[in-house]
Amino acid sequence: MGTDEGSVDYSSKQYDGDLLRYQLEHQGRLLNYQLQKEAIHHSDRAAVDIGVFVLKIVMFINAGALIGVLPSVLSLTDQGLRMELVGAGQLFGLGRLGAGFAALLAYIYQSLVTATEIKRLHEISLPDQLAPFQWAWSIARGLIIAVVVLVLAAFSLFATGLLRVLIELGG
Repeated sequence: MGTDEGSVDYSSKQYDGDLLRYQLEHQGRLLNYQLQKEAIHHSDRAAVDIGVFVLKIVMFINAGALIGVLPSVLSLTDQGLRMELVGAGQLFGLGRLGAGFAALLAYIYQSLVTATEIKRLHEISLPDQLAPFQWAWSIARGLIIAVVVLVLAAFSLFATGLLRVLIELGG
């Protein structure tokens, strides 16, 4: 049984071995893909839940403090105390706005993280092709830093406003 130059002569055993090796490699890649996809889904869900919880807290404490200060300001006759409470209310309002802006950035961040994970899945399933969303992770890192800074600023504004109220009401 001769072969032409440049052609490959596969025996049945060699062909079966190559096919089995290919099937095992394919199953391994498929399992890796499925595990990565599940991890992404879990990570995505956990990050969203934690972020939403923290942002709700920041928004509610600042909004609640602002609501608590407003009736006090309207009922006070001491102009100096009234101005201090208005200043504290402004801090609470700024904290609330900062938290709202942080929520918007967190949403964009999470969308970019999801895009990054889609890129990773693409790299696993189609390693020979250029994956989409190559830029997403670099932008996401900057956004999450901005979100953390805004949330910390919102907490700081709340604490500063609360201290102003407590100092003025304490005497």
